[in-house]
Amino acid sequence: MKEQFSKFENEIINSFAAPNASERLKSQLKAQIEMQPNAKPSFHKPRPRFSFGWGIALASTLLVLIVVLTVGPGKVWAQIHKSLGFLPGFGLVEENTSIRTISEPVSQSQDGITIDVVNALLTNKETKIDYRVFGLGKANFGEEGDPTCFEPAQLILPDGTVLTRDSNTFPAIPADVEKATLILPCIAGTRGETTPVNWQFELTFIPAENPQELLAVEFIPQPIVSLSESELTLQDESADVNMGLGMAIETADGYILTGYLDSQNPFSYLAIDPVITDADQQIVQTTYPSEFMQLAQEEPLAGKADIFALTFKNQGLNFPLTVSWDYYPITRHTIENAPVQTFNVGDNPQVGQSWQPNLVFEIDGVSITLKEIALERNNAYRFTFEGPGNLETVSVEMPDHSSIGGGGGTSGYPSAEGTKEAESSISFTDLPTGELKFYVTAISVYEEAVRLTQSWQPSQAHAQSQAQPGSDVCLVGSQSSQINALPTFAEELLVLGYAQIPGTSDWETRLLSSTALTPNDVFRAANRSSFSLDGKQIIYPGEQNGKYVLEVFDIATSRITAIPYSSSDFQFSPDGKYILMSLTDSMVLYPALYNVEMQTLVPISADEYVDIVGWAPDSKTAYFAVRYTEGLAWKFMAYSVETGKTEALFDITNGTIKLLYPRVSPDGKWLSYRGSDNSTIWLMNLETRETRKLMDASNVRAAIWLDATHLAMNLTDETGTYHLLVADINSCKLMRVEGIQTEVMDVTLAK
Repeated sequence: MKEQFSKFENEIINSFAAPNASERLKSQLKAQIEMQPNAKPSFHKPRPRFSFGWGIALASTLLVLIVVLTVGPGKVWAQIHKSLGFLPGFGLVEENTSIRTISEPVSQSQDGITIDVVNALLTNKETKIDYRVFGLGKANFGEEGDPTCFEPAQLILPDGTVLTRDSNTFPAIPADVEKATLILPCIAGTRGETTPVNWQFELTFIPAENPQELLAVEFIPQPIVSLSESELTLQDESADVNMGLGMAIETADGYILTGYLDSQNPFSYLAIDPVITDADQQIVQTTYPSEFMQLAQEEPLAGKADIFALTFKNQGLNFPLTVSWDYYPITRHTIENAPVQTFNVGDNPQVGQSWQPNLVFEIDGVSITLKEIALERNNAYRFTFEGPGNLETVSVEMPDHSSIGGGGGTSGYPSAEGTKEAESSISFTDLPTGELKFYVTAISVYEEAVRLTQSWQPSQAHAQSQAQPGSDVCLVGSQSSQINALPTFAEELLVLGYAQIPGTSDWETRLLSSTALTPNDVFRAANRSSFSLDGKQIIYPGEQNGKYVLEVFDIATSRITAIPYSSSDFQFSPDGKYILMSLTDSMVLYPALYNVEMQTLVPISADEYVDIVGWAPDSKTAYFAVRYTEGLAWKFMAYSVETGKTEALFDITNGTIKLLYPRVSPDGKWLSYRGSDNSTIWLMNLETRETRKLMDASNVRAAIWLDATHLAMNLTDETGTYHLLVADINSCKLMRVEGIQTEVMDVTLAK
């Protein structure tokens, strides 16, 4: 699934962007490939002619087709899968099978790195071991070309049998084996010279206590595709996109439905998120199941170009449902014998320097203008083009100089109207200077959207869920009818939200008010912004003299003060003396503390991949969350401003790793964060560590504290329209904020 992110989420993702992948990412991907014995890199290339191997494959296919034609496709599919059920948190398992787990978690630490074996699932089909890795840093991954680990994990049984991990699972362990040793020769993608190796964990297996009941799985029959003569020769290069549904899993209050798009050329189109409607044309509100990755590895989703797994409530739906999936075909217009173009950057170009050539290129009726060439960090030249609203990419080459990477493209969905910018960057080990040559070699555009649809209804009725939200849950879902029925929040709110720049497809952050009278119409920012806790200043990333900085904007005077450090995640302390921020270094985020008066910056931890959480009310303790390098969890950390020491407090195991959005309440008693479905909001009592679901599957993008008892939440309804709600966490009273229907960066009560 080519998942579409919100504008804010794209800003966060782009803060990690670099012209070429980090060495860490390369090492991890290389290790994942090499740890699979039969895995081969997948490249799109012309399909081979019919061969003896294909003859064997087709013989098997014909045997299956004979069976299908004899008893019917639906019966065969059901017969093959009838013994499978769905175990929440793990995926598909065979029915009536005994389920075992480990007797207790096992942990081991070496040189500041910790591996926790936290769970396991043993069935007669396979063995899954769930472990998390914490504490890895840049030194553990090294530079490009450094030797890295690719040895797979192993389970050693008491009789000496060795079970090797393949992909994410081990072979099944015999039912009479109660112990095994988990051996990690090394941590995938790391360097043995800088990272501990030969990790060993003694595991004891026991029957799972009170195992969850398996959920019923309905495998949806797949269409039978006729084999034409041209397909048998395997020479045609069809770009047709086909859609199918995979399985439906009946949950306590609804379903999980999966599906896919498939194409011989997955790079020939852009798919947007599928939409489900019921028989009354009501849009079904969906979220992502936490078992998405497990479902993605099951047939028929495995190996498909685009996939989805969506969970939804059953209450109020009329069947059948219709899944609609739109995609935009991409047409590439190649410029044969592209003419050479030149630009002169001088002998010593500086980062941030730009040139405006305003060159016009036209091919097959598509016209684009090269508006700017700029020198970026990482020795990269960025070419910015303006073209029609359906522009996809522009290909630029500089063959006279050896490049080490590149990238580019456009943002947002295609449009038949207006204009769109496309960027193309080329980076170099040694930056070329002087008069430079380049070639515009191709222009790609999106064609009109194509819609694919497929209907589905359960094979047997699901009892309509009559469950009402408990007293602790303020809202289930976020249907527009629910939101419009809420009372209005009476107090004025100041909002940092996205607003479209008139006449363009671009957006910017503006200072808005729920009364529609902004206190300052001058403020503009390109991306994420945040209020100071007194609501009098705004901090946001900016650029001055070719360098990335943080800028502090005074709302009353419009005065801007620059902080000579760049960050995409930051928060003022309650007393205004400090700014807790994450610093970016080679796509890695680590926490630091900026002293506003002294104008000094101090890194506060070697931990990487952090989310800034907030402050204790007395400004003496700063909080941040660190994502586990491997494993779906975060570690909640506290930093003492007085002692300079950092302490790990607890793990967050039910939060999303995509955009956690953790925030501490102003009184320091509560932690709010987004759940693993990227939609739910959880509250944790920081004293008792008890958790509570505040918003259930409500498509919440951000939750921001207004005071100790009120939480403002930016969410979308079933149509994708943004709303701003305010919840009293004690009474669960919900109120809607009128006049704010955009994506929100931050919000504060007007002082």
